[in-house]
Amino acid sequence: MPSPLAATSPAGNGTYSSLAASGVTDPSALSPHVEVREERFYGDGGEEGQMRGVFAKKHISTGDVVLVGVAETIDEKRTMHSIQLSEVPPRHADMYAPGRFLNHSCEPNTWAKRNSYGAYTFIARRDISKDEQIFFDYETTEYAIMAMDECFCGEPTCRKMLAGFHKNGRTILDKYQHEVADYLLDHVQPDS
Repeated sequence: MPSPLAATSPAGNGTYSSLAASGVTDPSALSPHVEVREERFYGDGGEEGQMRGVFAKKHISTGDVVLVGVAETIDEKRTMHSIQLSEVPPRHADMYAPGRFLNHSCEPNTWAKRNSYGAYTFIARRDISKDEQIFFDYETTEYAIMAMDECFCGEPTCRKMLAGFHKNGRTILDKYQHEVADYLLDHVQPDS
């Protein structure tokens, strides 16, 4: 398995920081204001289920770092929990918890910015209340979405279907502007 701690950045941004060199032995220590919780939910048909999510342990202000994602592995193949780092060559990071359990919303409270730990740092787009779930928009980092295609976020602005930036890039850019993974900007088609 490849290790992000000794690999060269696929985006050409230098090398990833070593957790050991930084004095951090627990990746979750980089995100002290959030925690992973199991939550009960009810589907459209009334069925009950459980899912994990990331929640704020305290109030977080707009612009503050919410979570520092740390890559456990980086691979060409995407997984159910991976986050995309580049399209050519294809690179996907499986993050350590808590980042691994971030869920999608079409009205997210964070945005993702590449970091030196082989993943993304998630920054508050607005104030986040204590006990509020942390979300980001998957289409701001994923060129193509394979793990889920239907959205159930329930927001009034829900796009209902998630395909990835290759299908919804113009909509994503209009909404988020700079809050999109840098590598996706190479795929922007000029307006006709």
